[in-house]
Amino acid sequence: MLPARAGPSSSVVNHPPRAPLPFVSLTVIDDHTPRPAGLNMALDEVLLVSVDDAVILRCYRWSVPSVSFGCFGPVTHVRRDHPGRSLVRRWTGGGIVEHTADFTFSLLVSRRQPLAAIRARDSYGLVHEAVGGALSRAVVGAVSAASPPRPSTDVRDASHLQPCFAHPVAHDLLVGGRKVAGGAQRRTRHGMLHQGSIQGLFGAGGPDESMRRTLSHALAAALGRTTTARQITPDELARAAELAGRKYDSPAWTERF
Repeated sequence: MLPARAGPSSSVVNHPPRAPLPFVSLTVIDDHTPRPAGLNMALDEVLLVSVDDAVILRCYRWSVPSVSFGCFGPVTHVRRDHPGRSLVRRWTGGGIVEHTADFTFSLLVSRRQPLAAIRARDSYGLVHEAVGGALSRAVVGAVSAASPPRPSTDVRDASHLQPCFAHPVAHDLLVGGRKVAGGAQRRTRHGMLHQGSIQGLFGAGGPDESMRRTLSHALAAALGRTTTARQITPDELARAAELAGRKYDSPAWTERF
């Protein structure tokens, strides 16, 4: 028997899948107020929890020279190698990052976005492809991606013990063979958090305000087709301050490993 023909009401249209990047729309928070390390980390968590369907790019500053380290890294190594610095354990993984002369940003992606549904290795590569394009246009012309590392006979992953910018991993960004951009990710039921740092391109004093604006605009243009600017709201700041005191500034979190 021949299969029944599909009438007009039962026709099927196959739409191509949405590309993970660039995002259709992007909210940009260029936070000009330098903030303490714990509050910066808390703001990322607060924004991710309430991201809903949106995607947020937050570019931010540090009120004092700080060092962030991965969620599972032992604090002993960080405290020994960075005496006198403000230390904070990130919500993401990865190695040890100095925040003295860098440009720091976070990308907060709703779980409903395609980028949050793909493998972490692939999302990391896509984000850094966009970051590399922004750097090529705004700062330096020749940006390359680090290749996957050679297989090691040592099965232990000691990346959380190492300075992040001394050891490029796959998809980190290089200029002249030197790492200039790296990041770390975390996925939750709300979505994906990517925390990134760009450094080694601005001199000892870090990027000035003009360069920060240039980078913010270049990143936004690389990540989103349309962008909307806003600032941190008083409610977000209050919730982040409470979270920082309860978590990121507490010894229980900082010294958990």
